[in-house]
Amino acid sequence: MNIFVIINILVFSGIVFLVFLNFIQERKFHRAGIDTRGNLPVNRLLFAAAKIGMLVTWMGLLFQSAGNNLRFVELNLYTQLIALTFEITGVLFIFFAYIKLAEANTMGLPLAATVLKSGGVFSVSRNPLYLGFHLISVSSVIFTANPVIAGAAVLSFVGHHRIILAEEAFLENRFGDDYTRYRKKTRRYF
Repeated sequence: MNIFVIINILVFSGIVFLVFLNFIQERKFHRAGIDTRGNLPVNRLLFAAAKIGMLVTWMGLLFQSAGNNLRFVELNLYTQLIALTFEITGVLFIFFAYIKLAEANTMGLPLAATVLKSGGVFSVSRNPLYLGFHLISVSSVIFTANPVIAGAAVLSFVGHHRIILAEEAFLENRFGDDYTRYRKKTRRYF
């Protein structure tokens, strides 16, 4: 078993753990009376396309890591290390964004009152969760060297970018000048 398989298994285990924590957190919030529901920021079809594109992209990374050759070209060690760096950085962004969001973490635009998050990882990127998603997808495109995976990644990037634009309009409406100041000093992605 090579080092990439081991690291990708660890990374994907971390992602699964975050998803599991999210379900536990949702139950905890529900019992405490905290509403974590949200409205979709874009139409359902675009939202689903973005999520499915991301899932296909990430599954490509997992399949390639498990020894299923999806590549159209062979990669040297240096290129594989670059892909791995993107993947680990993406997981770290997701982890720290998830921790910082806490009860404000909703699927879609929050219905309940929220506080503008601008510290921690949100001082590096206005969208660290999406940045993490994108970095893992870029990792998959590099690591699999597969045009189908690249196409799924493009679908994910475009869909998530539209989601981000809708969320930014929502945040500007909800937080006004505070969000405008934050937007001026913090980049959308990185």
